[in-house]
Amino acid sequence: MQSFYAPPPSRGSEFASWLNSGAGRFLLFLTTIGSFILACVGLSFYASPGEKSGGENVSPRSQDEQFLILLATVLNISAFYSLPVFAERCGVGVFDANWKPYVHIYRIAFFFSIPALICISSGFGSDIQNASRIPGSNFQQLLTASKGDLNLVIGDYFIVSDMFVGLNLTKAVIKTLTVPNARGSTREQERRGEVFQMPTLYSETEYFDTKDALAGPPPPMPRDVLEHYAFAPIFETWRTCVTRYAVSSICMRENKLIGFVMKNSDNLCRRAGALGCSIEPKPKLNPSYRCTDPVNAVRGLETRLPITGLCGRVVLPPPQILLDEIVKRHIDDGWMLGESMACHCSKDGEGSKIACPDPSDTCKKIAPLFFVNADYDDRIAKTGDLESGWLLYQIAGGVFAFLTLFCVILTMLADCYVDRYLRAAAKYAT
Repeated sequence: MQSFYAPPPSRGSEFASWLNSGAGRFLLFLTTIGSFILACVGLSFYASPGEKSGGENVSPRSQDEQFLILLATVLNISAFYSLPVFAERCGVGVFDANWKPYVHIYRIAFFFSIPALICISSGFGSDIQNASRIPGSNFQQLLTASKGDLNLVIGDYFIVSDMFVGLNLTKAVIKTLTVPNARGSTREQERRGEVFQMPTLYSETEYFDTKDALAGPPPPMPRDVLEHYAFAPIFETWRTCVTRYAVSSICMRENKLIGFVMKNSDNLCRRAGALGCSIEPKPKLNPSYRCTDPVNAVRGLETRLPITGLCGRVVLPPPQILLDEIVKRHIDDGWMLGESMACHCSKDGEGSKIACPDPSDTCKKIAPLFFVNADYDDRIAKTGDLESGWLLYQIAGGVFAFLTLFCVILTMLADCYVDRYLRAAAKYAT
């Protein structure tokens, strides 16, 4: 009489025999569990602004680091969903008639894992990426909550009643693949006091289009542009004089520049040094004010009236060379930035003499400059509504993740139980 179940698969080489053994299957189950847990952690933390300790972001992550974590997570997920194919060699297959019916539970785990990863990414991932709100309703309270330096809470967002962005003072800087054709100061020029800054990959470009018909068209952009940055200064409150295109020296002394709204247009292709892909020619700054008030919410480009109540998220400062370039341009215009920028300089002394003057006690009195992404963001304006949805995703993701791990562990325990009795039967037969 023919048995309903097919006989066990025949073993070939020594490695194939080891794979189709209890130890090989046990390693397969452990790999499945570990790979799934890593996928859940990666989808939750890949967009995290960094690791916090005592409320401070001790190691903020750049966009490149976040991309590498996401790439590693995608590769891990690809390896995870290829495990059922590899399981055929371990005796946990379903394509051939298998005499262990419980192995089908192992395959069911991969069906549960799909909604689990989607819900975990939408729930935990979105919640962690949004970080937390900086306590305070005005700039001074933000400084108090962040111990005097908003760069310690990179990734967190704020909603205040003051702070104004001077879009009329926006400057643009481009990063090129090669250094422009220019020379620094010669020794003879340095003796005469004529000092020129050495050229870098960053150079300023016109942000506003000229309206003078006699001025002619603006010079063309270089062909090797990799990134295009736009910066607009942030002031603690609105003043008439800072809304003018040409700001007087008296206005500069009376209104302290406390930070910058920053936006850059780049993509992965350009960041890798390839020039064949398109890039946004000019990033547009449009800060959001009173974002939590559906009636009085307004964008910076939509009004010319006195406006305060900035909403934004603290972001990583630009690279040190670009930071020097920004400082130099504003100092040339007459803004007093030297004492504030001394707090930004690294301990190893990097940076130009302009951006990094001798440190002094002034750093303890003047808050270091910070950089903000002030674009409208639903996660800031509608945090309360979104958090309830994230909670539902988190619960659903936790349930499906439990079912996934339960199916794998149940299969592993069943296989160990069957192998135990198979060894006992083989020992009895001999």
